[in-house]
Order: sequence, then C-alpha cells, then structure tokens
Amino acid sequence: LTDSDGAGLLIAALDKPFSFSALPYSDEQLEQALHPHELTESTATVVCISSRVLGVGTAGCGPRPLPVYVVRSEPASFGFVLCKVSPETADLAGLARCAVAEACYS
Repeated sequence: LTDSDGAGLLIAALDKPFSFSALPYSDEQLEQALHPHELTESTATVVCISSRVLGVGTAGCGPRPLPVYVVRSEPASFGFVLCKVSPETADLAGLARCAVAEACYS
C-alpha cells in the first residue's frame, strides 16, 4: 500500500498465505450504501487481514461453494508483519518475496 509519493506499508505473510484487502470504506459503510454514488469521498484506507475467505457463491442466485471451499467460523492462526516502505523502495514485489527479517530490518 503506497501513497502518491511512494511511501507506505508492506504486508507480508510469515508462515502461510492469507487474504487481505485495502479499501477506502469499511464493511459497514459498503453494506449501508445501496449504490456506489451513495458513498461519500473518503481519505481513509481500511485494511482487513483474514486467514481465509469464502469464495463466491451463497445459493442466492446459484449453487453454494463445494464443501471443501466453505469456510467455517473456527479459531485460526497465521502470522504477518507490517513494514514501512519508503519512496526510495524501487522493487516492492521483490521486497515482499524476501525473508521477513531481511525485508523489514535491512
């Protein structure tokens, strides 16, 4: 996640993959708006980090996801690190692939 100057935040997995999103609105704001034009301009960035997410399909207008893809509400653990990114960081993808200690403390 970077601003227009290139400064920002790197979110890197420690041990296993995870899902994350960065949006200008919270889930509550998105749920309350019936149409996109009802969302007011936002300067916020709402970051959500999840161990797993349910795929598309709710049986509302099609089939439910296959049982293997259904996410149950149960305890889960995963690790991640947040690293400050400076405007001088040229290769964000390469930085994200580095070992966490190297990425954040070099």
